[in-house]
Amino acid sequence: MRYTEGVYKRKRNGKIVYDGVLAYYDEHGKRKFAHRERKTHYAAKEALRKLRNELEDRGPKALENNVVTFAHLADYCEQEVYLEAEYNSAGEKLRGVRNASAYKSHLKHFRDFFGRKKLRDISIADVKRYRSHRLRSTRRGPNGTRVPIAPGTAARELQTLRAMLYEANVTSGSNKTHLSLPARTK
Repeated sequence: MRYTEGVYKRKRNGKIVYDGVLAYYDEHGKRKFAHRERKTHYAAKEALRKLRNELEDRGPKALENNVVTFAHLADYCEQEVYLEAEYNSAGEKLRGVRNASAYKSHLKHFRDFFGRKKLRDISIADVKRYRSHRLRSTRRGPNGTRVPIAPGTAARELQTLRAMLYEANVTSGSNKTHLSLPARTK
């Protein structure tokens, strides 16, 4: 496996960061680059070491990650996962989901909250903040009134979020464990 690596001091948004760069060749012989920005030189070297180990263990395909931000993940799920259900002649579901509009609604709320945040930066604290945000939100009720969101609605949304993050983990080819969501409290 041919690769080169280095850590370079950079200035981003007025702050000093260390950019760890791993240059490698994919299976077609094309040169590719993987970057890991960290606050310290040592942290950048450590991130590069992990990246290099992954490259050596699983090959160049492991470093290609098409789903980077939450917006990318939401687009992918909308186009590939949460489609209207398709049935065969016997009435069995072949693909898609039975109520795609509910999932599209969940995606709308997720996009509003997480925006263009990187997937690796989403933490348990962010998920808890999302749940709190949703429980403080209201929806349109009868006669134009505002009705608070039920805890069950927030729980269903969190289940969708967990499935999406698991899907991102599976599609990226990672063998790491997926992000588990906090237990529902009463």
